[in-house]
Amino acid sequence: MTRSDASVPKSPQLSLVPRLLVSVVAGACRVPRLILVLTAILCVCSLYLALTRLEYQTSRDDLMSADKECQKRWRAFLKEFGRDDDIVVVVKDGQRHEKIAALESIAAHIQKHPQQLDRLFYKIDLRHVRDRALLYLPFDQLELLAEKLTSPKGLQPLLETPYGWQLFSFHFILNEATRRFKSYDDSEPIRAEDAQFCRELLALTRSAHATRQNPNAYRNPWSSLLPEKKSSSNGPSLELLSQPQYFFSDDGKLAFLLVRPLLQEKTFLGAHRQVTLLRGILNEVNREHPSLSMGITGLPVLEADEMAATQQDSKMASWLALAGVTVLYFLVFRTWRWPFLPVSTLVVGAIWTLGWLTLTVGHLNLLSATFAVMLIGMGDYGVLWVARYQQESESLRLSHPHPRDRVKAALRSTAIKVGPSILTASVTTGLAFFATTLADFQGMAELGWIAGCGVLLCAISCFTVLPVLLFLIDGSRKQITDGPVIIPMPQRPPEPTLKRSLGILTVGVLLSICLGIFSLRITYDQNLLNLQAKGLKSVHWEETLLRHTSAASWHALSYASTRKEALQLKARFEKVPEVSHVVEVASLLPGDAKEQRRKLLLLQTIQEQLRSLPPRGKPIPTLLKRESIPHDQIRAIEEHCSRWKGQKLFHDLGAALKRFRANVSELSGTESASRFKTFQRSMVRDLAEGLHQLRAMSSPKLIELSEIPESLRQRYVSPQGSWLSGRTVR
Repeated sequence: MTRSDASVPKSPQLSLVPRLLVSVVAGACRVPRLILVLTAILCVCSLYLALTRLEYQTSRDDLMSADKECQKRWRAFLKEFGRDDDIVVVVKDGQRHEKIAALESIAAHIQKHPQQLDRLFYKIDLRHVRDRALLYLPFDQLELLAEKLTSPKGLQPLLETPYGWQLFSFHFILNEATRRFKSYDDSEPIRAEDAQFCRELLALTRSAHATRQNPNAYRNPWSSLLPEKKSSSNGPSLELLSQPQYFFSDDGKLAFLLVRPLLQEKTFLGAHRQVTLLRGILNEVNREHPSLSMGITGLPVLEADEMAATQQDSKMASWLALAGVTVLYFLVFRTWRWPFLPVSTLVVGAIWTLGWLTLTVGHLNLLSATFAVMLIGMGDYGVLWVARYQQESESLRLSHPHPRDRVKAALRSTAIKVGPSILTASVTTGLAFFATTLADFQGMAELGWIAGCGVLLCAISCFTVLPVLLFLIDGSRKQITDGPVIIPMPQRPPEPTLKRSLGILTVGVLLSICLGIFSLRITYDQNLLNLQAKGLKSVHWEETLLRHTSAASWHALSYASTRKEALQLKARFEKVPEVSHVVEVASLLPGDAKEQRRKLLLLQTIQEQLRSLPPRGKPIPTLLKRESIPHDQIRAIEEHCSRWKGQKLFHDLGAALKRFRANVSELSGTESASRFKTFQRSMVRDLAEGLHQLRAMSSPKLIELSEIPESLRQRYVSPQGSWLSGRTVR
């Protein structure tokens, strides 16, 4: 069949949309070079805006809406304390001392780069305030200690009596016990100072008993010189004040170091520069400690690796998508001209979108960075336009032999026949994307806005740039003088039979039911680590942290305006079963200035009372000639202990005295006296040493906030004076 006249009639019944599209296409073809110049200017401006003003938000926080209550609280916290997302250096394997040496070496390297890394935090060293350790005792306990040193019932006779140390012995303590018990009424509650004395006597008796059985089994009985510390009391332990405390996991297999990356400018890769620097430091330190395994993780590292993977994957996906579309067009059109036109139009639309998002949004995030791939997949309307144009152009070869007339007529016909469909598809797709802008999830809302606008801009490019390119390229071809063109008419497919329709419908229903059943098994994975690329070292080390310590799990932050409120918050959190432990700095101060000054008077008393202790390292001579055990006196104390029925302390003391007295008869007199003499000398020596330590911890000076290590103070006390408490959730 031949078609001699395939011209498109100028129908007066065209609706509004086709008429508008025809006008747009005709107007663009009237000034084609101006359209191309304007297109080039817009592309250059878009690229310039993107290069100079487009920012990159690498934090997951930026994906959330700033209007949500949780985000408002989080931003208020950041305003108070500043961003404190730490890089976590993890050291694994090897001995404890090797891990500590590695941490010190890593810290030394980090301190050489203050412009890149700050807030180094890997140990707590409070040795400089150990000389005031007694300030951490509650006032009543400190008062009890001072009374013990100054009271005639306590250590005052030992400290102030001439030859007190030379006369001090186990007999002296038993005499004091006898005197105390005789003055006591069984119905009276035991006084705190007497309970403390009984604990000391119990420790002495147990140590004496162990030494008489085996001289090498002697243990210092004076660990109870300080009043018993209540479990609810605050303040660091003596161990924390005696030596630096490094950060280890609960099982001791991992050691940690925290450091904050300093970001001078916003880049798509976030802290990638600092992460690379730190990994280089670890490689250098690892050569010094080959038996250890080292790595880094933490939110900045995960985000940097995440954004690097996103950037690489987005670029690769965009280029692969564009190349795939181009190759497909070549396979379909079998010429270079036709594929070039829709691809160019698509690229123009993507560049316009880049400039538009810079003006309206101003930044890209983890999700919106993938907009280019989406546009390549959904904004390639040019192929529909070119395919239809090709058909219309071939059908108009005879009726419009002049190339430019044929191109104009073909473009008009194309605008009428596929223009409304392209416009409808782009608008509906854009509206679907715009619907996501109503979501609270900021990342999704921004992606919806960018993708929706991008689809519309690609459609605009299809209605303006593509017709101009077709007009200039196809209209410049030579005039056609060939004979008639045979246009094959497509054959109508055979009507499907009812039996085949029912079969297809049945298969479709069964497939829908099966897939619907499988859809019920879909679960929600809230572990963000599973979103990361496989094989990332930062993910490996984060999972290692989760296996070895609870501190790497979810944690919550609270802050108070005063130290007292922070301690009250800590006490409340510790009662919550879901909270494993609370970290704060408020308890490292023994109170405000007023509280500490009340204690300073007691510390001065303690210092004065301990001014004349025996010299350290020298044996203390004794004036006692008798080293025998006073059996009758011990038995009398046992009887006194039996009167306080139901009192565990007295029950334990009576049982210990009974065992000690019974053990005496098992040894010969000479051997028993020798071992008891050894015990008494060790007992006196250790008491003197314990009192020396008390004197060393009783300097009457205030402990101020400025003396808390800066790395700790910066994290838990804001510049405005707020006190932070961090709690780990089980």
